[in-house]
This record gives sequence, C-alpha cells and structure tokens, in this order.
Amino acid sequence: MLARFFCLSRVVPLRKVRHLTYLLLALTGAASLTDMADATTVQSYRVSGNSVFEEWYQPDDCGYFDTQVTAVSQPSGNFNYATVNVSIINWCTNTYNYWYGSTSTDYLLTVQGASGATLTATIPVQIYATGIQSNGTVILNLSWSATSRPEVSQMLEHTNSPAGNTILRTSGNSSLATATGTITSNGSSLLPTNPLTQVGWFGTNMQGQLTVTHP
Repeated sequence: MLARFFCLSRVVPLRKVRHLTYLLLALTGAASLTDMADATTVQSYRVSGNSVFEEWYQPDDCGYFDTQVTAVSQPSGNFNYATVNVSIINWCTNTYNYWYGSTSTDYLLTVQGASGATLTATIPVQIYATGIQSNGTVILNLSWSATSRPEVSQMLEHTNSPAGNTILRTSGNSSLATATGTITSNGSSLLPTNPLTQVGWFGTNMQGQLTVTHP
C-alpha cells in the first residue's frame, strides 16, 4: 500500500491547482510501470507547458447539461492533448446523451501571457444517444479571458512503495478565467444556454519534475 505525504507551499483551492494535476499525469505517464519494476537507478522526468480548462453546468428538475473542455500543450514534449466531455441527461424522458473524445494533434492552444488564451480543435468523439453508439466530430473555438490576477501554485509530493520512492515537484501560474465561443457537433451547439455555474482557468509556465529512486 502506498504511503503518501503532501506538502503545499500555500493552501490554494482545487480549481487553482488542477493544472498541476495534468503535470502529474504527464510525469507519471513518462515513468512507466516497467521502468518502476526493472530499473535500479535514479531516474528523472521533466515536463513544461500551458493548459486550459472550462466547465459549463446547467441543471434542471429532470437532469442536467454539463460540458467540459481541457487542453494541455508542451512546446517540447509529447504530452499534448485536447479533450471534450458533454453529458445531457433527462431522467423524466429517460434519455441519456454523451459526447466524449480527445486529440493529440488537431488542435492549437495559445496562451497570451496573463491576459487570456485561445483554443481551436477538431476532436473525434464517441457519441452515445440512449444506448445507441456512433462516431462524430466536435469542433471547438474558444477564448479565455482572465477574471483574476495570476497566482503561483507549488506542490511537493513524496510517495513510498515497494517499487521505489518518488519525489514530485510542480509549479505554475494560474488565473481564473471565463471562456466564450462555440462548441458544435454536426452544426448543433453543445453548450448550455443558461448555465448555473461556469468555472474555468488557464495555466502558464507549468513546470514539473518527477524523480524516481529504485531500491
């Protein structure tokens, strides 16, 4: 069983450090389980880049309409992707519709310093319409505008296990932001018209290092 210890340089809301979570995914993806099992040396992995996130959530008496977009871009790395997840649920009519997919190539994420970001993407998706599965495409054309000053987030995490010991260091600048634009599939909008909540941010200058020491 893993023993995990966390040390944050400052207490920040989860929405402010989600971009650090994507660094964690990138770094742990680089350190494969085979490496963990077989290597006998100290290994180090590094990533850097930018990210964006936005969620629109619109509930009603019969269900909800939820749309989420995430993108991560490393200028000199291979952990790059844009994802979209859409759920439209209506319990009153017993209908369930989902769109979800990702791309690692057909997208462009641009972060303009501390002021905002833009994302254009064409994402192949799986579509589930009340039990019927099909394939489709979702087109994103979004712009983020900062609604807060950028803050620096830092995290230090130690993990101990029989396979080895790890030290994860991450840092980055993040700003709360609001995204506007379009998300469409087959010409139809996949954005709630009157969301109850809309939460977003963009992260810049993300840096992460994972050091693995094997027994």
